[in-house]
Amino acid sequence: LERRGMPWRYGGPVARAQVSDSGPLLGPVGVTRRLRLTYRGGAERGVDVTVAGEPWIVHAGDIVLLGSRIDPAWTALPGAAGFVPLLDALANRLVRGEQALVTGTPGTPVLLPDAAAEVVGSDRTWRVEGGAAWRPPVTGLYLLRAGTDTIGAVTVDLDPRESQLERATPGRLRSLWPSSRLVSLDRIGEASFGFGARGHLRGALLVLAVLLGLVEVALASYRTRRA
Repeated sequence: LERRGMPWRYGGPVARAQVSDSGPLLGPVGVTRRLRLTYRGGAERGVDVTVAGEPWIVHAGDIVLLGSRIDPAWTALPGAAGFVPLLDALANRLVRGEQALVTGTPGTPVLLPDAAAEVVGSDRTWRVEGGAAWRPPVTGLYLLRAGTDTIGAVTVDLDPRESQLERATPGRLRSLWPSSRLVSLDRIGEASFGFGARGHLRGALLVLAVLLGLVEVALASYRTRRA
């Protein structure tokens, strides 16, 4: 690696269940075992995929280092849907230096190509650091520029998970609405009626009516004794 000018080296092992960070090249993938990748300097970092914020797949020139063996005992990557697109991106776009097409969702960091210096939107330009992460603000197409050259683009679409309807857990609901009251479906009618009763003055009016009735009875008894 040193003779080839590779700025990365393999470090110590990490043996615990983790998940790769979602990024432009790969979504969440289980990682059980890996070797840390340490940067020695002297060239652009070229971090492509991270696990728990640490580099997991890196490249420099025509060399790509993967922190885990392509083995189900090390990672779920061989059976993941994004495995073949990842290989295509590493072999054809990154190593061969072809134009990069990065995909992402609004607000989620995406890793930019090493040569990127600017991200150009329809109404704004961002100065960026090559190989760093950038957060797209809204959906759309953003051009990647290096000097006067356009080296790729970032396409930003809505997160597909927004269309995945799943039952929310009570803990999730309470975290979103701390003051909410959760009841089972068989008690929804009772709870709705009780909540409606607390939202009106029926209880107070009923108490007032009873008090007025008692006053009326007392006055009638007093008049009867006077007569």
